[in-house]
Parts: sequence; C-alpha cells; structure tokens
Amino acid sequence: EDLNRFQIMKIHPAILVTSLTDYLLQISALAPVTKFFDIDIIDWERTDTSTLSVDEALKVKGDFSLNFDLMMDHPKKVIKKLLNDERVKYIIINLECKDNISELIDLIHHYKKMAGISLNPDNNFKDVLRFIKLIDIVQIYTVEPGKQGGSFIKSRLDLIDSIKKAGFNGLIEIDGGVNFKTIDLIKTFPIDIISVGSTLSKADNPLQAYENLKKEILN
Repeated sequence: EDLNRFQIMKIHPAILVTSLTDYLLQISALAPVTKFFDIDIIDWERTDTSTLSVDEALKVKGDFSLNFDLMMDHPKKVIKKLLNDERVKYIIINLECKDNISELIDLIHHYKKMAGISLNPDNNFKDVLRFIKLIDIVQIYTVEPGKQGGSFIKSRLDLIDSIKKAGFNGLIEIDGGVNFKTIDLIKTFPIDIISVGSTLSKADNPLQAYENLKKEILN
C-alpha cells in the first residue's frame, strides 16, 4: 500500500527564481534524481514579486519535463512560446488571470498538452467547479503564492474531497509549505503531485533532501 502511494504521489521541485544562474543551478542540483520540474513564472498584480521570464526558463538544455505554473495576469502573451517546446508537458493558469481561461485551456489542448487551473488561498471550490470537466490538473496553493517559505495552510487540503466528489478524475497537485513537518499530514490525502520549493532549494544537500522526503512518503 505504501509503495502504491508513492507511485501516485510524485515530488516535483518547484523553481521560483529571479536569475537565470539560480535557475540553472537548481535544475542541475536535482537533475540526477528527477526529470520533472515545476517552473513558477510570476507577473501579476497580486504580489510585488516577479521572476525570470519564460524565454529565460526555456534556455535550459536537457531532457527535462518543464511544467509551467503561470501566476500571471495575462498568460496569453507567453503561452504560444511554451506550446512550441516539446519539453513542456503541462501549463497551469491561475484562476484569477485576466485572460479568457476557457480559450487558453482550448489552446493548450489543441497542442496536445495538459491544462491546469491553480487556486489561491482565497478561492473556494465553487470558483473552479465550472472548469472541472475541461482541465487535466487542479493545483491548490497551500501557502500564499508569490514566494517560497510561507506558512502551510492545512485547511486548503479539505478542497480535495470536494473536487473528487465533483467527479474530477485528473491530477491533483498541491504547491507550498511541503516540508518534513507537514508531509505526514499531506501523504494521507489523495494527492498526485507535491510541488516542493524551499525544502529542496534551500537544503544544504538538495539530493539528500529529495531522497529523505521520498522516504517520508513511504513511511
């Protein structure tokens, strides 16, 4: 049972950086243990944080799966670049973006990629319900998005039950606050992907931190 759980719950390093140098360093540090990376791109009014651009993020060389979490007011302006890169497997649009979300989902699917919606801590289940039958991934922010190292909001995990009961058969991902203190609670929920930021990026030994987190999921 534990083995099956880990086969379902995958660890994706979340990369939220402002410089290309830090971006390449974080990917190279964890490339020996994973080929799946969640790239956070921030360009919105919700926070004053901004990150490296999509153009910079796509400069990395290697056989990786680059999954983009677009915390953007207007993701439409960058989506075409992502759709033309075969390494990009899925694209997540924030629920509060100012572009037409349904049109973006259709565009992503036209290019045979997976489309997702991310929910901020102040969004509720009803906010995402109208997209449930259109998307492949629901991502739940379990911290206030925009920076790493925020406090884990465990009550956000309660959304998972509502999403499942609504008939959603896609992937459920949580992003934020995943660490060695919160993983015991997290692993009791039917989550497919945990997007992990500072627990890996700020570790003295990111490889060891990844392996230790993997062991915690199995225990």
